[in-house]
Amino acid sequence: MENEQIEEQPNSVEISINTKGLYSGKVKVYSEAISEAMENAKEKSDELEKLIKGKNGE
Repeated sequence: MENEQIEEQPNSVEISINTKGLYSGKVKVYSEAISEAMENAKEKSDELEKLIKGKNGE
């Protein structure tokens, strides 16, 4: 019997502060299917956007 295992890639979020003190960010999401990756990326980028807007006082 063959053992099948899906190797999961690490997801990441990067938050940076520029010289003006403004925050920005980047989300990287990996998945077996593009549609799943897009859905997860949208969800995580929405969360990141809220965080960044709060940090930037918007």
